[in-house]
Amino acid sequence: MVQRKFITLSILAILVSVTYLSITNPTCDANYANWGIMFEGSTYHNGTHISMPYADVRINITGTATAIIVSLDSEFHIVTNTTQNTTLAFVYPTAWSDDALLSNPPPTWGDGTTNKSYFMHIYGNGTLIDYTVIHYNDSVEGGFIEHFISDIPILQDVDFAIFDRELIANTTLILSTVSGSIFSPSMDRFDYSYIVGSARTFESHTMERVQMHTVEEVPFLSKSFSPNEPLTVVDNGIETDAIWDLNITEFQLDQVSFGANIYAYVAWLPTILWSSVIVIIVFLLIYRRLSKIANE
Repeated sequence: MVQRKFITLSILAILVSVTYLSITNPTCDANYANWGIMFEGSTYHNGTHISMPYADVRINITGTATAIIVSLDSEFHIVTNTTQNTTLAFVYPTAWSDDALLSNPPPTWGDGTTNKSYFMHIYGNGTLIDYTVIHYNDSVEGGFIEHFISDIPILQDVDFAIFDRELIANTTLILSTVSGSIFSPSMDRFDYSYIVGSARTFESHTMERVQMHTVEEVPFLSKSFSPNEPLTVVDNGIETDAIWDLNITEFQLDQVSFGANIYAYVAWLPTILWSSVIVIIVFLLIYRRLSKIANE
């Protein structure tokens, strides 16, 4: 009789442990305990009579078993009718939380010149440009940030790569960037946003194409691109291309985005098992004690 009660109590203990830990340690919920968020953005300036008639941005996002890798290359055509010195900037690759970045990137990652989890290079007509990374608050104090930034509160936590450049009248300056970031695959969700609203700091129309190319070496649970217009998506299973062809003057939003729910290892499963083992040991000791009392 005592043995039967012990078995029943042990089973109940296991069920209670599993139920409790399943409720208190969900793999993924609306709060996304492990959430990677990344921002980058096109160029803007504080000069006068400067236009950017064309921009082309290519973003690659690859999901593997060991990392989520983001790489970007872009090209911007800058024109002015007045020779002038001006300050230009790009949104520096900024992660919402450094905890989501891969802390020890492999030696073969990125451009081979850094052991950081992110990098950025800026070129003017093919020549590498030195820049300074400053935070949003410093940009505000310097009077550089345009009003569009204040319309996106989350950007108040990003950094900017700022540099000075002489623009020659009636001569096209081709600015290009190469950047990358690498994230841990142990995330519930990953979101990437590219800021296009900065192009509104330029005069006249800017035609900007943004292409996001995703490769799912390890499939995402789900993925999405936004906004839906004007968007073209070609999904070939492992690889997906999403393309926005934008007239920035007419485009009402400030960013285009990609989001994915990512399979995360159920890290709390061993806790369930160990808790169950401990409970069983405790009940075993109680059972032996009761058995001893019953035999006395």
